[in-house]
Amino acid sequence: MFLLRLISYIIFLVSVFFLPWWTGAVILTVCTFYFKWYWEGVLISLIYDVFYSVPVSYFYNFEFVATLFAVFLLIIFNFLKKRLFWTQEW
Repeated sequence: MFLLRLISYIIFLVSVFFLPWWTGAVILTVCTFYFKWYWEGVLISLIYDVFYSVPVSYFYNFEFVATLFAVFLLIIFNFLKKRLFWTQEW
């Protein structure tokens, strides 16, 4: 499980820097749903925001939108995984 988590971390990190933004969002969503407490996604989203983010006016000039999205996914998916019977032991 550790090796799979490490490989997904590296793939997600590479996708943030070299692929369009939506591939990173898809990888983040899948990894957050599959792994338990995928804090690596929050860290990489923070790195993404530091490098590429600009203030967004409809978020009241908040710059860390990807990090907020990653934290939101982390909390929601871990809440849902506890209630699904077919996922791994959480």
